[in-house]
Amino acid sequence: MKESSPIVIFANPVFEGEGLASTVELAKGISEHQEVLFINFPMTFTQLIKGQEPLRLLRATGLKSRLYQPIEELSKLWVLEMPLMLPSNKIGSEKLYHKVLARNNRTYRLHVQCAIERLNWSSTIAVNAFNPLYLEAFTSVNAIKHVYYCYDNIEAAYWLSRHGATLEKKLAAQVDEIYVSSQALMEKFSASNRPVVWIPNGMQPNHFKRTTAFPVHAFHAAYIGALDDRIDYELLQHLLRHFIDFRITLVGPIKCEEAQVLIQHERVCYRGLKKPSEVGQLIQDCDIGLIPFVKNEFTRFIYPLKINEYLCLGMSVLTTDFADLSVFSEWVTPVSSIQEAIDELECIKGHKDVFEMVEGRIKFAQLQSWQARAQKMRTHLNG
Repeated sequence: MKESSPIVIFANPVFEGEGLASTVELAKGISEHQEVLFINFPMTFTQLIKGQEPLRLLRATGLKSRLYQPIEELSKLWVLEMPLMLPSNKIGSEKLYHKVLARNNRTYRLHVQCAIERLNWSSTIAVNAFNPLYLEAFTSVNAIKHVYYCYDNIEAAYWLSRHGATLEKKLAAQVDEIYVSSQALMEKFSASNRPVVWIPNGMQPNHFKRTTAFPVHAFHAAYIGALDDRIDYELLQHLLRHFIDFRITLVGPIKCEEAQVLIQHERVCYRGLKKPSEVGQLIQDCDIGLIPFVKNEFTRFIYPLKINEYLCLGMSVLTTDFADLSVFSEWVTPVSSIQEAIDELECIKGHKDVFEMVEGRIKFAQLQSWQARAQKMRTHLNG
């Protein structure tokens, strides 16, 4: 591949945030070969008042360097922490909102330009990762190419939907290319008159190696990820009532009251929030992976990265039909009702230990690595 320009990522997540973020994993993969500047989504004065994320506050307030390298082994990767911004998402007045947004964008743009100058980069490729709030700063960067990377349906994202949907439409009309994480998002942007590239979420095979055999006669499921309002808790409670030998292990942050109720069940084991590198070992004694999402306008646009993590451990997968999962048709049979879930679990229970099926799942999942996804994105960015 020819010598490539550095990539500047206007990110929605933060590099060292809670859980796993596709933008972070792609940035790490790309930076193995190419210079990357990852710009954390800015903190606000509200977070300062509440004393949230004290380590980030040190950089946001300038008490520590805002531009830093988070991983010693990745010498081409830089992270930029922005100064504190005015909170804007809850502003109802359109006039006031745009005034605050303009102020924030001016501050953002100034610090991005200073970082690029400090890194001595003469040309860049700009990527906006689900961050239309900083549209003005993004488009102001003199880049070879401007790309929008979308991994969620912004109209259904409660933290962005009030103003974000309008801003996203403006952003999509001004970029050169659009990259998306799911087939539903491909359809959403199909009329944009811009090239649309599908880059599905990946996984880290080294974190999900099977190091022990499945326990004999196990009927033990795992769910990894946020315990939030995407989950069909009624379905899980029904399965626990129907199968008296069925157990569930949960790994991830609790985000709603229904999750608090679920973890009180005697056959549910809650392991809390863990580092991504720890999760695979925690669920070695589980033989079924769960993706029990409700079906709505948010989940319909999700590509569930956890499905590859389950498969990499050789596990069977029970998933609802919340999205187009046709790429996994050889490995999963999505269900649309409680009765279908019961029937599928019965089927899984009778066939989950077939050696050829386990090996096939593992081989398939190992091809879906973040390194492979990052290489695909890098090829398109430099094309």
